[in-house]
Amino acid sequence: MTSRSPTSEKDEKAIEIEACLNQDPLDLWHLRELSLTRGGLLKGKLRQRAWMKLVGIQDDPSVGNSSDHRYKASVKAKLDRCEHQIKKLERKYASAKQDAGNSGSGSSTGTNNNRLELKEKDLIRRDVGRSVIFRFRSSADSDVGSVSNESETTPSGQSSKGENSSVAPIYASDLLAQVLEAAVAKPLSSGKEGKIHYYQGLHDIAAVILHNMDYDTQKSTQILRRICQSHLRDALRENFGNISWLLSILLMPLVEKVDPNVHYALACCDIDLSNLCLPWMITWFTHDIHNHAVAVRFIDAFIASHPMLPFYLSVAILTHPVLKRDILSVGEMGDPGVMFVTIKALTKSIVPDSAVEEDTRRTVPAQEIIEDAIAIMNRTPPRALLDLVTEESCPRREVLEKAATISMFKAPSSWSMTGLTFMAGRLEGDVVVPNNQTKDVRAKLASGVPCIMNTVQGAQTLCKSRTWGSRRHIFVKRRSIWDMYLRILFSKLGFYRKQITSS
Repeated sequence: MTSRSPTSEKDEKAIEIEACLNQDPLDLWHLRELSLTRGGLLKGKLRQRAWMKLVGIQDDPSVGNSSDHRYKASVKAKLDRCEHQIKKLERKYASAKQDAGNSGSGSSTGTNNNRLELKEKDLIRRDVGRSVIFRFRSSADSDVGSVSNESETTPSGQSSKGENSSVAPIYASDLLAQVLEAAVAKPLSSGKEGKIHYYQGLHDIAAVILHNMDYDTQKSTQILRRICQSHLRDALRENFGNISWLLSILLMPLVEKVDPNVHYALACCDIDLSNLCLPWMITWFTHDIHNHAVAVRFIDAFIASHPMLPFYLSVAILTHPVLKRDILSVGEMGDPGVMFVTIKALTKSIVPDSAVEEDTRRTVPAQEIIEDAIAIMNRTPPRALLDLVTEESCPRREVLEKAATISMFKAPSSWSMTGLTFMAGRLEGDVVVPNNQTKDVRAKLASGVPCIMNTVQGAQTLCKSRTWGSRRHIFVKRRSIWDMYLRILFSKLGFYRKQITSS
């Protein structure tokens, strides 16, 4: 039996993604499944259509393939460059005028609000100057190892070289500033709860989105606002109080449930794990992971899943059979500083799904981490996390009251639950034919909704199989232990044989 080459697998998946996107009506659950399987959405041209669908924004799939559209896009890019240079000068002029007007006597409430807005805009302009978008200035940094073995022309009709050589324009920081300012300018809803506040780290997520959307500021802003409305809502409040509480009260108990040895090593070092994992949560790992192919692979998974998936993915990184070795060895030292540096360096060992593994003992494919996170979510769904909190650490009533204010624990957005008919089955006339219960398994388990997760048949058995996530490392370890016992047994038999023959 011959195994398929990585190139043929990618080509087949690209065809499947194209077919799913062209389907009417769209099978959103299958598109989520494709986002969560090996390779994710593969390339930028597919992501430009798929991300819009995944966040519930309707888009015309025929627009991006016409030569007329490409010509208009190139002209628009040139006009955008001129427009942003003008806006840059206007912002400097407005800022200087505002400073001159406020240099006198006391200010009113409106002036304080203007100062706050100017402060946020100034922070955005400074952040985009040090954004991850500058990693895309070199074509060698874009999707390294992700599609290097593809043919010249992919099934989607795009040149594979063109896909890999997408380089950030010199005015990319201006485009990024425009996306961020437009995303946080308008409240998500009426009232105080609808107000959103920019934070440092949002620019890294926006940079990856903007780069993969081919620097289309309008679509990038639409996607970012939808994500801010659902997945990042808690991070966009006045402070990170909700996320910090969630990490401080739930992270260590979940680590203990998944791997008591890692929990013991962390407890010996007395490290504040919540502060260490907070940047992972609010930046979706885009700041710490410098490999663009891995960062965008995680965003594929996060957009297609429950808002709590980054939380579970943090636990999956800490408890992965390969990555946890450093944690266990440092735990014996009991040094908090060394443990902090060790955990921060774990993300450097995560490689793209299609990368050639030079040392399987040190590198981990992104797909393994994602599947481990889904398995942990299946074992302990988001609402069941609250049951891990003991009465001694936090009273039950306080836990429930605090959880009610956290958006990640609330019901998913309506647009994220569309396509339930496809989840239940397919339409044949006016009759719904039930689907196979093993279809779109990852999408259902990553939804975080118990009534959907329960539709997967044999989920526990599947998540413990040899082909799921990091389970292959466990089976290899068990096999090596068994081989050791066999070697000892055969050596004993050989010793006794020599004794018998000599006597």
